[in-house]
Amino acid sequence: MKIHLSVFFWIRTITASLMNTLCLTKPLLYSSSALRPHIAQNFTITKLNIKKTKLRAISKHSYLSVATMAQPTSKTSSPLISSSFESGNIQLVDISTDTSSSTTIVNLNIKEEPMCQSDGRAHYQWFHFRCSNVKNHLLQFQILNAGGASFSPAWHGYNVCATTDTSTAADWFRIPSSYNKDTGILSWSVTPTTDVIYFAYFAPYSSERRRGLLSRLQHLPGVELETLGLTLDGQEIDMVKVGDLHNTNTSNDTNKKKKQV
Repeated sequence: MKIHLSVFFWIRTITASLMNTLCLTKPLLYSSSALRPHIAQNFTITKLNIKKTKLRAISKHSYLSVATMAQPTSKTSSPLISSSFESGNIQLVDISTDTSSSTTIVNLNIKEEPMCQSDGRAHYQWFHFRCSNVKNHLLQFQILNAGGASFSPAWHGYNVCATTDTSTAADWFRIPSSYNKDTGILSWSVTPTTDVIYFAYFAPYSSERRRGLLSRLQHLPGVELETLGLTLDGQEIDMVKVGDLHNTNTSNDTNKKKKQV
């Protein structure tokens, strides 16, 4: 009897947690007074902070994953910097606030690429990162180590690339930037009108776009696609062949000659 009651209690707890996690807009009322204060709340997608799940044992041989109750997050959350995605590269130094101008200052460093064996040093120039919780915030970004980049003259007259929609390459735009040769700091200011904005050295060309292009090319007449092998990190090395690949008669016109891209 005790086992059955325990199982029933955990199933009821799990149900309450999952229903709140799915952002039901109406309060959920249960007979247990211990559950009522936690679940009789209204939640919206933008206010949820789903904490990690925990494993709860309900018997000796079975486990269930129980989601911790969703908690509303504050609208005054600090900006969050992340780069854990393809081509992402940045290191957060610190975030501070200039109260006199209500400006959030984000100090960053570009992370070095792996050591280059040809010249025995590590290089860096590329950066690409995501900044969230920034809607209507006046932000000043500073890349502190820009002066030590592999080609620092590139920063003169440079304007950083940005987007609020990564689903299309056409939405990348430039933001006026400034480079101080004496301090080696690259900086720019912006007040995003969206919650999330991306910045990059230039508009990235993702692997997904490359694969999409190759997929379209292989359907064209006179085009063949061959994968030569893989890079050290497992990416495909593809070769596109354009032209008449099977006719070896050298007397044909140049349009039928074998071409490789």
